[in-house]
Amino acid sequence: MAPIAMAIPPSAPSAGREDRTRTLRYRRRLGVLLYLDLAFHERQSAGRMNSLADLQEAITEGAVKRIRPKFMTVATMFVGLAPIMWSAGAGSDVMKRIAAPMIGGIFTSFLLELVVYPALYEVWRWHSVRRQVA
Repeated sequence: MAPIAMAIPPSAPSAGREDRTRTLRYRRRLGVLLYLDLAFHERQSAGRMNSLADLQEAITEGAVKRIRPKFMTVATMFVGLAPIMWSAGAGSDVMKRIAAPMIGGIFTSFLLELVVYPALYEVWRWHSVRRQVA
């Protein structure tokens, strides 16, 4: 993953915060796509990409490699934000309004990366596999 992720140039130190945030977002999105692509091309180069079942196995193999890092990230962020939701001290009403959408975004990101992206990848790649087999 490192060679492709490093191909995206990091923002210069003098660049704005938006540039650094955008670069991090692109690198994060590359994570699941990279694992799916690596598994797909590995099977394709070995000649084991002949049916929809082969494609689904490759997608499963790629997605499984992404589960642990994604789960650890989500769990760590949730552990850090969950206590804010139960706080009752001064300023807790403001903090709850900040933490609630962040927690929702974390779980949405988790579901997108491990459920939706692989399904979209299957639809996208199946057309090329079907043409290749036919």
